[in-house]
Amino acid sequence: MRVVPTRAIQFMGLVGHILIDSGSSASFVSVSIAEQLTDVFVRASPSQVQVAGGGVLHSLGILTNVEWSLDQCVFHSDFRVLHLSAYDVIIGMDWFESFSPMHVHWLHKWLVIPYQGQSILLQGLNSVSPTHLYLQLCAIQHSEPSETLPDDVPPEIRHLLTLYQHLFEPPTELPPSRACNHRIPLVPGAQPVFTRPYRYPPGLKDEIERQVSDMLSQGLIQPSTSFFSSPVLLVKKKDGTYRFCVDFRQLNAITAKSKFPVPVFDQLMDELTHATWFSNLDLRAGFHQILLHPGEEHKTAFQNAPGTV
Repeated sequence: MRVVPTRAIQFMGLVGHILIDSGSSASFVSVSIAEQLTDVFVRASPSQVQVAGGGVLHSLGILTNVEWSLDQCVFHSDFRVLHLSAYDVIIGMDWFESFSPMHVHWLHKWLVIPYQGQSILLQGLNSVSPTHLYLQLCAIQHSEPSETLPDDVPPEIRHLLTLYQHLFEPPTELPPSRACNHRIPLVPGAQPVFTRPYRYPPGLKDEIERQVSDMLSQGLIQPSTSFFSSPVLLVKKKDGTYRFCVDFRQLNAITAKSKFPVPVFDQLMDELTHATWFSNLDLRAGFHQILLHPGEEHKTAFQNAPGTV
């Protein structure tokens, strides 16, 4: 490991400062961060690390196969635990060698690396661009997550989050009836669609049954004997969990198409000219945000063999 120049490529991560350092022989993590990763295996491997100026730091172990992500790209690396002062994480030559060849622009502080058959750009901190990307060391917590808000939340936002705290609780029932209840108009003469369920591996079948049980307990779905039936799909998300989806392609084929005009995108952007506050809301369950109009529910039935829901 060497002295870190001020022009090195850096990232501001959820754990603090992260350094991408081609002069470091290995990847390191600070002792304070390592103590938070309770479920990561630590291999005892005492060693000495020489730093610039001839100094020596002592390392007692290595965190093996730690999963971490950078701009939605997931990596697995070994990190040697070290008493770091200026940075919380240092990504060294072991990571560079795993993603070679790469293209680096030292002036603009970005890297282009090969990742899953394509090239991915990783933008570091520089004087002209804000911090958009985050690096996260994944820690598994057995205790209940804290409900307290971070200290850096503005008072106005903190008041809103406290006032509408009930909106962030897990759903226990369907949303209320509104004027925009969803209708599914069918083309004249359309017959009910009934598609056989797909064949799933045992693990996916268990996951489907678990999610169906959860939705039944929350009141989001109910048993049905409808003549309609669509198959179920599981889509794997970036965090490794599965999103429950219903394949409504056959139902869509017999649905009368909407003729509502699409807004002009440029005009919508012009209306944001003087906007200063933006938010990104990740809705908990997209299927259940809008209630179906009474009498339309039977068209959305799906089959989870051997029954229909």
